[in-house]
Amino acid sequence: MAGAQKRTKEDNHLNRSDFPPGPAYRDYLSPEKRTFIEAFIENINARDSFDADTSPAHFDLDDQSDCLLHSPWSSGIESRSPPIPLTVDALTNYLTAHAMSPPRANSETSYSISCTYDGSPSKKVKTGTKTVRGDDPNYVSELEDRCIATEDSIDQPINLDELVEHLQTSRDLPTQDRLRRLYEVAEDATVEDNIASLVVPVVLDLESLIADKRCRVSINALWAGEYPLPSGRLETTRISPPKPDVTIGFSSIEFRNFSDAKTSLNAIIFHPVISNQTLYFPCFTTEAKGLQSNELARRQNLHNAAVMLRNLRQVHQHAGISSPEDGFDHRVHVVSATMDKGEITLSVHWTGVETNGKVWYYSRKIGTWSYADTKSFTTGVKNLRNAIDWVLKHNRESLAANLKVLAERAISSAGYTLDTPNLSQAID
Repeated sequence: MAGAQKRTKEDNHLNRSDFPPGPAYRDYLSPEKRTFIEAFIENINARDSFDADTSPAHFDLDDQSDCLLHSPWSSGIESRSPPIPLTVDALTNYLTAHAMSPPRANSETSYSISCTYDGSPSKKVKTGTKTVRGDDPNYVSELEDRCIATEDSIDQPINLDELVEHLQTSRDLPTQDRLRRLYEVAEDATVEDNIASLVVPVVLDLESLIADKRCRVSINALWAGEYPLPSGRLETTRISPPKPDVTIGFSSIEFRNFSDAKTSLNAIIFHPVISNQTLYFPCFTTEAKGLQSNELARRQNLHNAAVMLRNLRQVHQHAGISSPEDGFDHRVHVVSATMDKGEITLSVHWTGVETNGKVWYYSRKIGTWSYADTKSFTTGVKNLRNAIDWVLKHNRESLAANLKVLAERAISSAGYTLDTPNLSQAID
């Protein structure tokens, strides 16, 4: 089978003629995705030329002669035989979807791209890449390179007052005796697992959340790392994928009537938790620590929240009901909590666009409550549970509206529409 050949130094200057909207992706993508990619290629064609070593990235296509299209929308691509050859168009598709940043001049970094025959991603290797974990001294700078603000914002998101008001809602809470016992357990904890397994489930009332058929909860579950936040500089490092102690999102049945919307976006946006593909659109995470600093948990939550916000924002942006600047940014869409041996901290997270057009991820602590003071502990538990209820309700309504638009757009060519009664069931 004829495949893409490795580009040599002599063949790395790509001209306008290298970017025809050819058949490498045309017959395999939805009309919306095809329009988007053709617009991107048209933008590339508007330039006289560009150097493949520096713009948009230097790729070493060294998977012998059978490099295949690594499509981030693999769920929307049917199994084909023979497989799709990797062409300039397909490579442009890949670069567009992953929003990869241009490496610095004279970079030695290279990438290998390949794909299995059914269109799902195979291993992608970035040579010389270092993984940075939460306790690494460089973690903060890596967050900032990905437009994640690491200091609390002094700005107030538009809907923060709405959330704060909801935190006052009365609800059933653990007895003071039980909270005092939890405080003793936390005080004796020497490792993270003691907090995560004994304190967190009671504080969050995981039993009720698990019993809610519209909800999904994952414990200490790793998220997919194939669709990371792009770095603003040479990507010789990667942040380890999120692995919160608790991830809370929606059951896939919540949006069962909008399954066609998945053809428009990377599947990882819908269900990033590797071990739980029925957990859609997480919007709350908890990071727990034992003897380690609560600051470490906060930094990890900043990364968790940025990934969740990126996913939710892309749904909003692709639906196009309103621009992200008008309908999504500067509004709380994600909430996180940290718990250590002595206190609970609740934070809110949102996006904003800077004057240079970059999307930034912001956060703000809205309260910290001590276990030692039973009254404070009770307030913290109430606020945390109410915050989870609020963020689920808030995102449920907006996601249903956006996914309905995406699903209708995806199936319009088939000549039928979504069933309105089922839509109301999904929103209720």
